Amino acid sequence: MSWTNPQYLVETDWLAAHLEDPTLRVLECTVILDT
Repeated sequence: MSWTNPQYLVETDWLAAHLEDPTLRVLECTVILDT
């Protein structure tokens, strides 16, 4: 599977290290795919 914007995906350790960054925005999305 290829991602259109892979630069927007980060590891959890990167996120933990940047949680105090006031410019950081975290978007969580859950999608249910029909099979």
